[in-house]
Amino acid sequence: MCAVAAAALLCAGTASAQDIKPRILILFDTSGSMTLDVDGVHTHGDGTADPWPGSRFCCPGVGGSRLYLAKEAMSQMLNAAGDIEFALMKFPQDYVESQGGAWEAGAYDSNQVASEVDELRYHGIGTPPNYSGAFAVQSDWLCEGFVAGNTPEIMAWMDHHEHAGSGSGQADTSTYQDPIGHYYEQELRADGYTPLGEAVQQAYGYLNGVIAGDEDADCRPYSFIVLADGDYDGSVNPVTWVGNLYSNLDVDTWVIGLAVASPTLDSMASAGGGHFDPLQSGDHAFFADSQESCRRSCTT
Repeated sequence: MCAVAAAALLCAGTASAQDIKPRILILFDTSGSMTLDVDGVHTHGDGTADPWPGSRFCCPGVGGSRLYLAKEAMSQMLNAAGDIEFALMKFPQDYVESQGGAWEAGAYDSNQVASEVDELRYHGIGTPPNYSGAFAVQSDWLCEGFVAGNTPEIMAWMDHHEHAGSGSGQADTSTYQDPIGHYYEQELRADGYTPLGEAVQQAYGYLNGVIAGDEDADCRPYSFIVLADGDYDGSVNPVTWVGNLYSNLDVDTWVIGLAVASPTLDSMASAGGGHFDPLQSGDHAFFADSQESCRRSCTT
């Protein structure tokens, strides 16, 4: 990306410049509509297929969800990224360790039990248009912060695996910590609404703090990737905060619309440095309606 090259020229005279890695914050839309396929058809799940009691599975649906293709594409990008440090965030969700405390997830059904709504350990926080308090707990929305060597941990959120292979219906153990500090498998799940503006606002706050504490900030490029399948439904306009990231923190934003195009996403792309989809005429955010087009958007 151009910001990386510019930073390299700026810091070419420093002895440690080659050791300063670019950083990219990824925002994943985890609203319930991410279980739709690219044509807007309900898939009843997200493609994950862990064994479940009664010889059933959690929670594949019929396949082809937007969430599945986005996770596959992002995992490929992370695998090929090389010397880049990543952080991962999503929309805010409550979390429980035990399946016994799980919530009904309206976008998932007929996977765990035939003709019944599935239950997930993640539950979207807040209702539109007022998301006051929804982002109060950082671990509800920040999956992984910037930590050297944490790419495998971020990829564990996208590996389509959460529950134990024994078919017990309980979360599998993990070598990585969950949001409350214990060692259970994590997975991006689609439940909740679309507080896109509030999420970008939180991204600004997080990056502002990280950059302020980064002694190599003058030489290290920071970027922001947004994967979303719809417009914001909150009271905060994401365009404003993408613009603030660019103007105040020198953070470029790449916006990827998952099977959706909208003036809001286009305006975000414009405000975030003008990174537009080269396959479209005019100034538009990237458009992805397949795993390959999503992967291309992530690596352009």
